[in-house]
Amino acid sequence: MKSNSLLNLTVAQLRRAATLREKISKLEKELGAIVGEVAPSKAGKDSKDVPEKVKGKGKKRKMSPEGRERIAAAQRERWRKVHQTGK
Repeated sequence: MKSNSLLNLTVAQLRRAATLREKISKLEKELGAIVGEVAPSKAGKDSKDVPEKVKGKGKKRKMSPEGRERIAAAQRERWRKVHQTGK
């Protein structure tokens, strides 16, 4: 019941909450600029703030066959360790 708790706040508390929300939004944008993406909580809210590569318009990355094999081999090794008998 988030809306009920908002109704019980004073005007000063609501202003403080709005100020904090603005600061959080600004910091999320700064972090996104550094990391190159937008935090998941912001991604669906305002698409104009989402960088192009997050929108899905960028190039799709491909994995080399060697990379795929390394990942598969590591998974086979993990599976072997989990499923090995008590030898």
